[in-house]
Amino acid sequence: MQHQLRVQLISEMAEAAGALYMATQRFWRKKEREKIAKDELDRYQAELDAQYRDSRIKGEVIERKLEAYFSSVEPKAL
Repeated sequence: MQHQLRVQLISEMAEAAGALYMATQRFWRKKEREKIAKDELDRYQAELDAQYRDSRIKGEVIERKLEAYFSSVEPKAL
């Protein structure tokens, strides 16, 4: 059970972080490498902002799960 829980939490954290990283990289490439027009860049900025909000929400959910599963505050402090 603990192994399955650990794998699930790691997967959720990787998904949230990976999605935000990919959105950040997509925006950066459009802005710095492709030098797209401002109106098109605004669309990618909006996508990045939406992904940031989604990843923050997923991160908060994961944090609440960790608090529920682990009553000790020591892991959070570390």
